[in-house]
Amino acid sequence: MSRIPSKIGKYQIEGKIAEGGMGAVFRGTHPTLDKPVVLKKLTLSSNEHLIERFRREAKIMMEFSNENIVRVYDHFKSGQAWYIVQELVDGKSVDILLKKERYLRYDEALYIFYYACKALEYAHRNQVVHRDIKPANILVSKTGEIKLVDFGIAQSEEEEDALTKEGMALGTPSYMAPEQYDDSRNVSFKADIYSLGIMLYEMVTGKKPFPGKMNPETLARIHKGKYTAPRKINPTLPSSLNWFMKHCIQAKAQKRAASVSVLLKKLEKWYQSADTDRIREDLIRIVNDQERLPGKPQRRKPGFRIYLAGALILLLAGCGSWFYLNKIHLKTIFAARYGGLRLVSTINKEELHEPAQMIHMEAVIYNDMEGRIGNDKLEHFTLKLKKGSDEDQISLESPLIHLAPGIYWIKAIYDNAVWWQNVTLPPYSDSSFLIKPAQEKRVILKHPRTGAKALNVKVDARDRDSGKNLNERIEISVQASGKKDYLPLDAIQDELTTGNAYNFKIESEGYYPLVYDLGIKTYQDNLILEARMIPKEGRLRLKSSEELPENIEIRLNGSELLPPAGLSSVRHPASELGKLTSMALPPGEYELELKSGKIVQTLQTTIVRDEETVLVLEIKRDKKKISELLIKE
Repeated sequence: MSRIPSKIGKYQIEGKIAEGGMGAVFRGTHPTLDKPVVLKKLTLSSNEHLIERFRREAKIMMEFSNENIVRVYDHFKSGQAWYIVQELVDGKSVDILLKKERYLRYDEALYIFYYACKALEYAHRNQVVHRDIKPANILVSKTGEIKLVDFGIAQSEEEEDALTKEGMALGTPSYMAPEQYDDSRNVSFKADIYSLGIMLYEMVTGKKPFPGKMNPETLARIHKGKYTAPRKINPTLPSSLNWFMKHCIQAKAQKRAASVSVLLKKLEKWYQSADTDRIREDLIRIVNDQERLPGKPQRRKPGFRIYLAGALILLLAGCGSWFYLNKIHLKTIFAARYGGLRLVSTINKEELHEPAQMIHMEAVIYNDMEGRIGNDKLEHFTLKLKKGSDEDQISLESPLIHLAPGIYWIKAIYDNAVWWQNVTLPPYSDSSFLIKPAQEKRVILKHPRTGAKALNVKVDARDRDSGKNLNERIEISVQASGKKDYLPLDAIQDELTTGNAYNFKIESEGYYPLVYDLGIKTYQDNLILEARMIPKEGRLRLKSSEELPENIEIRLNGSELLPPAGLSSVRHPASELGKLTSMALPPGEYELELKSGKIVQTLQTTIVRDEETVLVLEIKRDKKKISELLIKE
């Protein structure tokens, strides 16, 4: 077993989480954020394509900021390995939950599916196709958060993907769309929609729709799109799940849902009526290896002999359940012992930064300790969209909360606003059973109206590696939402206001441009862009007219470049000039050393930004023995 380092780069290492053929995963601590992080290590340092794909995963995810996508903080090279530093999600992946539970309850599966769709909607809105949606890439934390991870083979539609050749298949075969087998490079967002459907099918049945090895027979079934209906495997499933299967698992991309937003629109109707707090609590219990809360039994087909008796029992139970679930007994029989509390709030639509269907407000009720806030959270719930909102405002409303009469503290959170209010809750009735009609107490949370303000933009540009100040060398341009052209920041600074979306482009000679795609909320009037400019690199290419013996050492600035044995896969016959290796290097002066025993040849060379330097290695022999080594530019 390899030794676990105590420190990698600037990160203290606490232990190893996993290890495989391509690398390892470590748990560490971020030195400035003081929070646990995950370090993903790539050890195949000679494979340029894997390195570039690894670096691009970091680049894509560092630009993302979404609560349902694992956050990436950093990426760097240490020794011969590359590392990505990302948020530690303390929990389990969905595939581990499926191995434990075999399948999930349909409401738990839809809950996970809902947040996976929200994460993908964000990625697709930023023109990124994930291409590897599967249960192993969906994490459920010990507090019930759902996170999408691993954009290692993601494709950005805004750039040419030189890493994926036309006709190449990337992804996990059991979850790939039919078109992804033929050409992963040119797949659209609909490939992710197909994979979402496969994952939902597996979550509710414990099986994949196209089981078996990836042989011609299985591929033929996938391209035909024929699979067993999920309710034949799990009869307890509601028929409404068929809609998602029908709009996701289609062999032809044009027959699938037009976008993830279409799925979310349907899911929102379910989410509004579902007991999401209970579902989340059940998922938390599963992740923490606990039993689910006692709940309603799943539907089962009664046998013929007990059908009549069962129907009668169900009728009586249904009436009793309705009476109980609607808390009629609290409003009538125990009206003097309980009171009802409901929170309502209105928000101006012009201040929304996402679709109204996605808006919700979190609220917590605390007990009162003689005029101070108590330590115990009595209730935690969500204010959701109320039907019938007008054109200018949306209304949020909480479920009806039943508590004993008394004094309570209420905390509600939405965006940058936090409400604290202490309330006195009276009983439903001052007397007992049905003497007075039950009345609930409604607490109104008034959202402050925020108008648009002038947007002040400050930029601090520095070299990413050296920290050199580049503020005098940069050009800053802005593209307003819906506009085609970028304009200099100085020319339109006075026209920028909050509550709008802008693209900011920062450029400097010798550096890659940075583009910030930002939506500015109405209250965010100071925008600070700390641009860490990535310097453009030069390239060094080594060539040889013949195969190099294994006893030859190649060193760059005193460090061994590559073991000769590692070059065997790229050697060429002596009849042509074979490429040994090519690498990206920061601009500067370098010394290349070619050594065989006591014979040493060195050459000073200069790596120029955005240019390739080619060095030719030659061997002279006296009979079979090496007599001289040459390096030529």
